[in-house]
Amino acid sequence: MAENKGTIATGAATVAQKIFNTVAKANPYVLLATAVIGVATALYAFSSGTDKATQKEKELQREAEATKKKLEE
Repeated sequence: MAENKGTIATGAATVAQKIFNTVAKANPYVLLATAVIGVATALYAFSSGTDKATQKEKELQREAEATKKKLEE
């Protein structure tokens, strides 16, 4: 009997959460906040990737210069 009540309560909570999510998505402030967070996350990921690429490019240039000096000797 208690298991059934728990199952019913869980089902009701799931329905309530789905309704809340739908309403929150319809709220323009929530949509704006979601968009801003998404853009900020994308910019951070891009910036982080760019920094790593710049570091790797510098390493490649050092290796190329070292190889060039060895070939000139």
